[in-house]
Amino acid sequence: MLDSGEVLEAEESMALPDGRWRHFLTRKMPLRDEAGRVAGLLGIARDITARKRAEAHRDATHLKLQMGIRAAGLVLAEIDYRTNENHISAELARLMGLGDAEMTVPRQAIFDRIHPDDRERYLRGIAHAIDPQGDGHRPSTCARCCPAARALAGTSGCR
Repeated sequence: MLDSGEVLEAEESMALPDGRWRHFLTRKMPLRDEAGRVAGLLGIARDITARKRAEAHRDATHLKLQMGIRAAGLVLAEIDYRTNENHISAELARLMGLGDAEMTVPRQAIFDRIHPDDRERYLRGIAHAIDPQGDGHRPSTCARCCPAARALAGTSGCR
């Protein structure tokens, strides 16, 4: 690095005397004198231990979720109504006949696979979920899908 003059940035870990580990984002560069000759090294380190812990927790939680989904035979979809894209699990892709891997598909690909009798309710649910005045949630009131929700909502069927 001193010979090439390049700036190096790296994540580095260091064991403390008590056995704990600290993680740093380091940046090192040559320090030059007035003539442009390397006169020293300038280094900056930022403690990123909390970030590394949060990333490890997020990754562990994601792994548990994925294992639970697979064990229960569930499917997963992350729907972005602003871009009209659906990020779907491999299980959902297989169930819908779209492929065998996780993928991103246009919303229309999902809509085309919804039963025609359910499409209006689906669209109303989306409108409610993206309403800036709403809370982003719409409880299911479909007796076919969720009898408990029907009982809570006091309805006798789909709305």
